[in-house]
Amino acid sequence: PSLKNKRPGGPRRKRVASQAADIASRLAGLYVNRQTVTRTPCENDSEVYRNFEARFEHYPTRDQLHCFKQIKEDMLGPFPMDRLLIGDVGSGKTEVAIRAIYRAVLNGRQAAVLVPTTILAYQHFRTLRKRLPRGIDIALLLGTSHQKAAYRKRILNSLAMGDCQIVVGTQALLKGSRQTETATKQADKKSNALAFARLGIVVIDEEQRFGVMQKEHLKRVVAPGVDVLSLSATPIPRTLQMAQLGIRSLSRILAPPPGRLKPITWVGEYSEKVLMDVLKRELSRGGQIFYVVPKRKSVPARAESLRRMLRTQLPRKDFLNVTDPERKVVGSEGLGMADYRQEYFEGEQNRVIEAWGGMKDLEKRVLDFSNGGADILVSTSVIEIGLDLPNANTLIIEDAHMFGLSQLHQIRGRVGRRAVQAHAVFFIPSKEDKKISQYATERLSAIEQISEGDSISRRDLSLRGAGSLLGTEQSGSVEDVGYDLFLSMLRDALQQAQHDGSLPTSQRMDAEQERTLGLHSDQVWRESHKMEFGA
Repeated sequence: PSLKNKRPGGPRRKRVASQAADIASRLAGLYVNRQTVTRTPCENDSEVYRNFEARFEHYPTRDQLHCFKQIKEDMLGPFPMDRLLIGDVGSGKTEVAIRAIYRAVLNGRQAAVLVPTTILAYQHFRTLRKRLPRGIDIALLLGTSHQKAAYRKRILNSLAMGDCQIVVGTQALLKGSRQTETATKQADKKSNALAFARLGIVVIDEEQRFGVMQKEHLKRVVAPGVDVLSLSATPIPRTLQMAQLGIRSLSRILAPPPGRLKPITWVGEYSEKVLMDVLKRELSRGGQIFYVVPKRKSVPARAESLRRMLRTQLPRKDFLNVTDPERKVVGSEGLGMADYRQEYFEGEQNRVIEAWGGMKDLEKRVLDFSNGGADILVSTSVIEIGLDLPNANTLIIEDAHMFGLSQLHQIRGRVGRRAVQAHAVFFIPSKEDKKISQYATERLSAIEQISEGDSISRRDLSLRGAGSLLGTEQSGSVEDVGYDLFLSMLRDALQQAQHDGSLPTSQRMDAEQERTLGLHSDQVWRESHKMEFGA
């Protein structure tokens, strides 16, 4: 809600101030409880670890280096880490997490990586096996519909006995408890019981995709007293607010890797001519295209219409042997991707692949597409996370008004991950076909104007509200006074709690936290805000 339309005063302002004071008191209790749990600190990094760092194929950005330092300090300290790492898609969060995981492994501890989808689980599994030294036992634990019972039992037993050092998994990781000697014996008897011998760190990727209760269960039941590192490009409002207020530690990666180009974003009414131009532009440079629809039932019809369009107006023979000096992507045999795709198959068959959640062969379909097996992948938002395909640099979203702001940004993150100019096209219905709500219009305006994930989160927060800070709601509102004023009142209450001694001064928000939250002094005391504070 905009502050310009709110001039709260009297009983309403007093009521909100009282609520802020109550929250500050409860935050103090949370902080005290957190400080009562300790664990054995990790040892200082060895030469083996430093050699591992040196093998990173890229030079870390300044933000990454700062995050490395912050997480090292956490893991070498006496209290369990609970840190949120915010960074845009493709900014280098995964390398930060891998270094934390390897530090835990070198200290004789196990690591668990929790992800929301099987596609992302497979990707992290492959990345960890490629990045970490040989000899480390890494397992992939998925739901019962994706893995046979005997295979899952071997993984669970290996985790319980401590033989498996790292496990990557989906919600299956939430169905367990921290390991003890008693639990080890129980795990031997119950093949479905998830237990760890010496769990040391849990990494939650795309943490905004998990519910509050799931994350609280993970910290209190599955992994009490262990380090927790959460990764997100667009954290939910409640998570962002908790990080800013000091309940959770915060790290940020702002700068993208050198040479990366931001996608060019366009929002407009659907037009077959525009669609044709977009398809032709990407195919002409030997690239591939994501086409996303909001509903599963729409996938087959849209895929068929695209096949017909490609067959009649954009035949494959027009795009064979395409060369583009802008592209430096190389196929698996050292060929240019366009040549590799020509060898993969010729003709008009299978130029479009369909994908949606729940498909048994979803991973295979996505892998076929990543190997150049089609020009277009038509899917639902299942491709929102977990895909890093260097040759797909055009994204088309149909009925974009039906997606949330953070979701649009996440999907847009599938393109623009290399030094190739990417394009994101968001189609909306014509005014004659459908009237779009004001809220949806604001979301689309924001996605067209904003490219940074943390800015998207703050805008989403202002649109949806922050939700229940200490409860279980994922979103909500502070309609009484507006978000900026509420947070400033809450900050005053926290400072009073510090003055009273109930909250340590170390919990005071630093300048970096205030800037992320939008509460830096230069921002708060703008002229437009002074009237709201009675200045």
